Amino acid sequence: MIQVIFLDIDGTLIDGADGPFPEDIAAIEAARDAGRAVFLSTGRSIASLPPALRDAPWVDGVIAGCGATVCFQGKMIYRKSVPPDLLPAICGLYLRNGKWCVFEGETNVFAMGRCPLFDYGEQPVLIGGADDFPRKYPHEIITKITMEGFLAPQERAVFEPAMRVCEFAVYSEAIVAGESKRKGMDRALAALGLTREEAAAIGDSENDIDIVGAAGLGIAMENACDSLKAVAKAVTGKVGEGGVAQAIEQYVLKS
Repeated sequence: MIQVIFLDIDGTLIDGADGPFPEDIAAIEAARDAGRAVFLSTGRSIASLPPALRDAPWVDGVIAGCGATVCFQGKMIYRKSVPPDLLPAICGLYLRNGKWCVFEGETNVFAMGRCPLFDYGEQPVLIGGADDFPRKYPHEIITKITMEGFLAPQERAVFEPAMRVCEFAVYSEAIVAGESKRKGMDRALAALGLTREEAAAIGDSENDIDIVGAAGLGIAMENACDSLKAVAKAVTGKVGEGGVAQAIEQYVLKS
């Protein structure tokens, strides 16, 4: 029996600036009323969660930064951050090339260049110099970086090997090396005293492949990429059209 549900955010619970959607929330609440736990599983950092999800009463925990941080019942149970001595080099890179870059942390979101793709709730704090982090924000914990477009080899060399770069259609993400949503799920399951076979994971993109493939029940959204659908055990409806609700009702509540 499925005892815990891991939910991706972008492309699963929300669609751009829309969501979470009432039909999905109702199904999630029904699952929690039936004794299931619910975790968000996202590439976003804690500070960059959409405002509607930051304190949602139907969320038991969060896997953020693709596994860099894991929170359960309001407590941080795991944390690994971007090496602080790497931040000036990354800032210098984006000052030179003029692309936008977003540093996603636990308490703040910082940006270089124009405000990019995602809704962070508030305007990010602007970074104007390569030494801003050690000089102005020495205590900030950065857990993920999002960048404009694909990375040229010389750009990638600044991030690696301390970070793993994942490229999407119009942006790239730099994840703390060694972390993943699957590892975040394993840490959450250990806190719950559950196994992977008792977990369902729902997502839509390439950074969901490991968690959807590892969960006892991995579900892809209808709008998911083909590589995720290839590892999923089931496919549900589209984001914004009750896809999450359909999955929970069919595969979790009826189980």
